[in-house]
Amino acid sequence: MKRHSIRWAVLLLLCGLHGALARAGTVTVTEPVMRYGLGDLRGAVYSPDGKIRGSLSGIGVVLWDAASDKKIRVLCDPTHEICCFAVSSGTPRVLTGGADATARLWDLASGKQIQVLSGHEEKVLSVSFSPDNTKALTGSHDKSPILWDLSSGANIKTFQHGTYVFCVAFSQDGSRILTAGDNAGRDGAVILWNAQTGGKIRTFSDYGYNGELRYGGLRSAALSPPDGSLVLASTCINTAILWESATGNIRHTLAGHSGAVTSVAFSPAGDRMLTSCMDNKVRIWRVSSGDEIMTLTGHKDWVWSAEFSPDGARVLSASADQTLRVWNSETGNNLDTIEEFIRAVRATTLSPGGDLVLTGDEDNLATLWDRVSAKRIGVFRGHTGRVEAVAFSPDGTNLLTGSMDGTVRVWETASGTPLRTLGESSHPVRSALFSPDGKKVLMGFEQQYKGDPTVRLWDISNGQEVGSFLHPGCVNSPAFSSDGQKVLTAGWSARLWNTATGSEIREIASAYITCAAYSPDDTKALTGDQNGLVKIWSVSTGDLLSTLTLEGGATPAPVTCVAFSRDGAAVLAGRRDGTATLWGADSGVVKRTISAHADEIRSAAFCPDGTKTLAAGQDGLALLWDTGTSSQTASVRKLDKIILVAGGGAYTGNSIITQTKTLAELAHKTATARGCTPENIFYLSAFDTPATNLNVNAAASSAAILDAI
Repeated sequence: MKRHSIRWAVLLLLCGLHGALARAGTVTVTEPVMRYGLGDLRGAVYSPDGKIRGSLSGIGVVLWDAASDKKIRVLCDPTHEICCFAVSSGTPRVLTGGADATARLWDLASGKQIQVLSGHEEKVLSVSFSPDNTKALTGSHDKSPILWDLSSGANIKTFQHGTYVFCVAFSQDGSRILTAGDNAGRDGAVILWNAQTGGKIRTFSDYGYNGELRYGGLRSAALSPPDGSLVLASTCINTAILWESATGNIRHTLAGHSGAVTSVAFSPAGDRMLTSCMDNKVRIWRVSSGDEIMTLTGHKDWVWSAEFSPDGARVLSASADQTLRVWNSETGNNLDTIEEFIRAVRATTLSPGGDLVLTGDEDNLATLWDRVSAKRIGVFRGHTGRVEAVAFSPDGTNLLTGSMDGTVRVWETASGTPLRTLGESSHPVRSALFSPDGKKVLMGFEQQYKGDPTVRLWDISNGQEVGSFLHPGCVNSPAFSSDGQKVLTAGWSARLWNTATGSEIREIASAYITCAAYSPDDTKALTGDQNGLVKIWSVSTGDLLSTLTLEGGATPAPVTCVAFSRDGAAVLAGRRDGTATLWGADSGVVKRTISAHADEIRSAAFCPDGTKTLAAGQDGLALLWDTGTSSQTASVRKLDKIILVAGGGAYTGNSIITQTKTLAELAHKTATARGCTPENIFYLSAFDTPATNLNVNAAASSAAILDAI
């Protein structure tokens, strides 16, 4: 089996247990214990020629070359969430349905939008190309599927389904249309239509169940190739139903899953059927008898979607464990596992109260998280370039995002309402922050022409530029003094400026400087440089006060970011090699070294109370760590039990929740090292379920997790 060790979407990891024992005076931390993902993978699609694989997650649509697993394109509209997608035959185009009630047609080669289909009143939940790619069918929360002409974008026909439409499909010859959706006790959840006249051919209302299908009862349906003589649909009661199209009679009820069936599909030859389920499994069935042929196991969380390849030789599945898997449909072997759903984190910060985490990523989005539960609170869309800077206002009521698109956007934290767009420049924004009074924004740019100001000050109330500073080069980390009267800039050199006049007060450091920070009392400046050195300077005189080194004379990697703790007692530096170091500011003694990022750390900060540090990396991770103390080794806690959960949730006491094989291995090693016996290692699946409410099946789960690692 081929496995790609590529990172997930933007993630938060919380270090609740300390790493391996280190010598007294220093703790090296390498073991994150909790991992949270931004979103499930809810779609798995092959292009009709089998050359492209597609997946849908919180970042949008990711498309891959099926032969090489090379990522071809990420389609992400900054203004709305993408809910569904389909890939055309011939010249590849992608059709997406969005939460903004539109469907959009994209050119795969350029990644540009070709057509916007407007007409639905609520979010679009399903889309499909006609066999000849000239038309599109969309299903929506507004209960009315629409048939579109793709050349003109015109609405050809609107169908009245009567319930939320979760699935739409064409017959192989394009003459019929199938729609499926919510039942909630009403007839008409699966309907077959005449594509030309819009007339209803048949309603499939017999589910072999003497009761009502609750909300979301039928989320997937398919017509058998080549003639559409059979209709297959999923149910929320752990079954799939196979009907005869001509009579509406049930041919087979596919029973065997232990959770709601999420998707169904026919093989290209029409002799096999496929079902995916919330029991983490994919099953293949024989059409002629309704018997199960095999079960595909390996996913660690709900499987949202599965599909046969165009030649029927493979199965593609997408799961809430944030992996795509490719299976041999004859043997059931897992041929390929793809984990690259990257949202490389470019910037991160903590709210003034320390209860929120804000991240900015390379997919033009910023995400707000609850620090304690690690649940996503909101996503801020609107930028057209990657988000390089994020910051909270001093009182936390507003936040800002700075982007390579040349703008800084100010948002209301609680509601996500956009308040102001500043800059609108051709110069990419590399850094941004609020003034101490929260009334202004300081922006650092890349210098494109000699003489261009690289730091600019804007008034939020009127959106006007009110000051500028001519720092040579690219400014990565400007900082205000606590009274707002001075500005510290870093980019090759570190310089101090008068905020009111824009005049330079002094040069603090002259070469190779990559980042800088003010001490809380405004008396010191902290710098990091390309040579890996971290230095503390006197702001009043420009004198070098101390150089912070690594223990044992280790050769340091270039420094990418630096920060003081709020009390000024500790210093944090992130590096290009993915490590971060914590020193005592006065003693210069290394307190802790964090080594968990696989790529450079882009941003680092302290929690307001100084007990934790936050680091965000190019590897797509944001990590929150205990800071520990300078004089103690890592404490070791004996674990009574370890719970490994595929899905969302929280953790309490000595339980650990994680979602990936990598972390399963790590947690298993951590647990056994601390006296946790195999019978007390549990594996279970949950989705956004508090750990306190979980029902742990010890007998089955212990074997499952041991098999997984």
